[in-house]
Amino acid sequence: MDKITVLGPKGTFSDMAARRLDYKIIYCDSHDEVIIKLVNKKADFALVAFENQLTGTIIENLDSIIKYNLKIIKEIVIPVHHNLCALSDSKDIKKIYSHPQGFFQCRGFLDDKYEKIEMKSTAESFEYIANNKLLDSACIGPELAAEIYGLEIIKKNIEDFHHNQTRFFVLAKKENTIRGNKASIIFKAKHLPGSLVKSLQRLAKYDINLTKIESRPLPEHPWEYLFYCDLECADKEILNKALNEMELTLVFLKRLGTYDAERG
Repeated sequence: MDKITVLGPKGTFSDMAARRLDYKIIYCDSHDEVIIKLVNKKADFALVAFENQLTGTIIENLDSIIKYNLKIIKEIVIPVHHNLCALSDSKDIKKIYSHPQGFFQCRGFLDDKYEKIEMKSTAESFEYIANNKLLDSACIGPELAAEIYGLEIIKKNIEDFHHNQTRFFVLAKKENTIRGNKASIIFKAKHLPGSLVKSLQRLAKYDINLTKIESRPLPEHPWEYLFYCDLECADKEILNKALNEMELTLVFLKRLGTYDAERG
């Protein structure tokens, strides 16, 4: 069975997304480890959180895709519901553990009276409280983690926006052989007036929907940028025509993959 790396331990939102796939899950201690195991051929695929509806792009994962020349082969979108959880006999809670994204997505609920302690993942905070029997502490994360680590849900759905979702990408070292209805690219525009507009006009010419564009700085070239784009186009030939024309207007263009989106 093919192997896929995800941010662990069991019970993370990444774990929830990976369980929709028919792969053996390898749990990793950090985002870097998730990527490096794929790069070093210790796994066939990697699954990373790419964008949250509230907090935007997870920049370190975008940068890793670019740095290691990885290909996007599938998108999984899942609803993100955060719950305040603790041991059943907890009382007088003073500390809350979670991943930084968990804290950010629940800012409206959290009170300054709590000490906030950041963990590598939401599930790690559940595991830590359960293993150390912390009765003065609670954590924020998914219902799956509460079930796995035996914690009680004190309050459900404490996220600021109840329709919150996160996009996950399944990554591989080789491009997808199955044509999807979405594509992602990165490119560098020429340093000339109107160059970005002229390049994007090629997409409009072929009725290709641009759903996301974001700039990333090039550290080796101060104040120069790469542009990341998500596109919607089910016709492979039309997409290829548009991107081939677009490439003529640019310094370079790289295709990160074509893929389908699965939504929860």
